[in-house]
Amino acid sequence: MKPVPSPKKAVFAAICLAAVCGLIFCFAGVDQTRRENGFAQPDDFFISTQKMLADYDFMWAALEDQFPFFDEASQNGFFESRNIDKSEVRDKYRRMITEVTSSQDKDPYEKPDTSVPVLYPNLYSDSKNAMNTIFALAIDSFQNLGHLRTLTIEYYKAETDTAEPFPDKTHAFYQLLAENSPDEQTDTHYDPDDYFYLEYADGVPKITITSFESGGSDENLQKAIKTVSGICDKAMESDDIIIDIRGNGGGNSYIWQKGLARLFYDRQKPFVSLGGFKAGCLDYFGEHASQNGCTLYPVNPQDPSLLYPDERVNETMRRAGLDYIIETTVNGTIPKPEGSSYDGDIWLLVDGQCASSSEMLALFCKNTGAATIVGTKTRGLSSIGFSPIFKSLYLPESGLCIQFEWIAYLNSDLTFNNFTGTAPDIETESDALEVCLEQIRKEA
Repeated sequence: MKPVPSPKKAVFAAICLAAVCGLIFCFAGVDQTRRENGFAQPDDFFISTQKMLADYDFMWAALEDQFPFFDEASQNGFFESRNIDKSEVRDKYRRMITEVTSSQDKDPYEKPDTSVPVLYPNLYSDSKNAMNTIFALAIDSFQNLGHLRTLTIEYYKAETDTAEPFPDKTHAFYQLLAENSPDEQTDTHYDPDDYFYLEYADGVPKITITSFESGGSDENLQKAIKTVSGICDKAMESDDIIIDIRGNGGGNSYIWQKGLARLFYDRQKPFVSLGGFKAGCLDYFGEHASQNGCTLYPVNPQDPSLLYPDERVNETMRRAGLDYIIETTVNGTIPKPEGSSYDGDIWLLVDGQCASSSEMLALFCKNTGAATIVGTKTRGLSSIGFSPIFKSLYLPESGLCIQFEWIAYLNSDLTFNNFTGTAPDIETESDALEVCLEQIRKEA
């Protein structure tokens, strides 16, 4: 006859079983929470403090060697007016890496000792120990200067699948992205009518574009282009069309290049774009030079005959700490549309919030005369010239990707567009729409 366990032993066994089940449920719950948040995680999701610091130092050394805006930002008051100290930013977040990895306040997803999470798919994790959060906060200290950014999952997937394939697919970040479809990040509630609509001002059609937001997927991008194109079709009968991009901070430039193609295609004409870059990007230039109509000039050559013909340009580039001048002939940025082109007058309303993709539209109109620009100076943060616009920097230990504009472009007055923006043809502090309508009435 088998011995009957004592009541105390039975209770103890039940407690142990409950505890084990509770632990299993707890970890399952954590895992389920991760899945409900829309992402899975690879097993190799952790990185040592030493490797994390190595990535951080690699990032800073590469930016000093390749990012073209630091010197100019220090000289023209950009950093000073925003209380940005580059050295302080670098040191602050380097200290943070060592502090969070030695903290006893452990994140529930973190392995003990000297490991921290490499990345979460959402760029700004709630975890103070997440590597992507620390790096992103350091980068964000520069307030989008030169589009300097840590890539989100949507951009990263697109980048690694197209122009610059990921160099090492064994990295934890790549594995993380491979297990998370970019389709899961698509904005399923995207409605182009929230951003693009047709109004009438004094009988003149006004195409209002509050943002070039594309909804995070090709499907939504095509919806946006179709919506803008449809609005153009409705406005084509008028002698004048106003495009209002005031307050538009950017988005996807394909929306205006394709959606407004009937307005702009026949107004294209070649123009020269001047920019400068640092020596660390010379090889990158060489990889793409054949696809651009461009000429390269060293800023400090041993042979003076190699200098750019205008010494004012050379001096501007030297002062900004740039090593090469690139002169690019820009032509044909607007694809041929279906249907006839518009032959009336186009007016573009801008303000100090216009940046990035909306800045590109302003630059296109300024350089080609495709539209009369009315308003105040734009914010900048863009360029039209050499392609590709952005350079990607992959950190060797984690695979985290940093991206930035690698060429600093000049305006005709030899200021850098990233800092000073585009000056309107009709500059006014009054309401740009009223000034525009008054001008239309004068020319009627």
